[in-house]
Amino acid sequence: MSRTKANEHGLDLELVIKEFQASHPEEDVMLDHYNVAFSEIARFFEVMGPLFGFVAKDVREKVGVIEHHKKTRFVEHFESVQSVIAYETGANLTKKKSEDGLPSGSRTILRLHRALEFITELLKKVEYGKDEDHVSSLAGEAYNASLAKHHPWLIRKAAGLAMYTLPSRKKFMATSFQQTAEEAERIIPHFLEISQKVHDTIQRLYADNDLLTLP
Repeated sequence: MSRTKANEHGLDLELVIKEFQASHPEEDVMLDHYNVAFSEIARFFEVMGPLFGFVAKDVREKVGVIEHHKKTRFVEHFESVQSVIAYETGANLTKKKSEDGLPSGSRTILRLHRALEFITELLKKVEYGKDEDHVSSLAGEAYNASLAKHHPWLIRKAAGLAMYTLPSRKKFMATSFQQTAEEAERIIPHFLEISQKVHDTIQRLYADNDLLTLP
């Protein structure tokens, strides 16, 4: 018998953990599993409220760009983060659109990477928070430590308004995940462990190739 989901539209923490683990993030990150994980992560932004819809849409668009790259004749270069970087840096394509008009894979993955940094920072703060804490404050701190560094003023303003609508930690835990609040409390540390490993590996690959500030 399948378990009852706390919120069928929420983030499935266990699925993201499974896909990130399958991406073998010790030295590289396999894009098939990375994309599945991010398709699920988009749900997280959707359940955070309508004002986060633009973030969810952006994540889904970027997943779609990677999937499109994987259907072109250059598919062999889009098996992993490292293979994308090696191909695009070698061909001087990191800042150029593809022959199909797609943004570079390096640029696209970097945007998803930054979104993962925000989610990881937020759930770190949620993990140690109290039920009565306002997630709006926790999200603001996480945003300022991650995505805000890369956003212009107008987007920072919109993000601030979106975060202002977030509920208490107790309600957030009860409504944001497919797992119950009690299950999420238990699973979040495992999510953070693997998401940090994926983040650190991609951060290293981009730093080694001087791509962290790719426009």
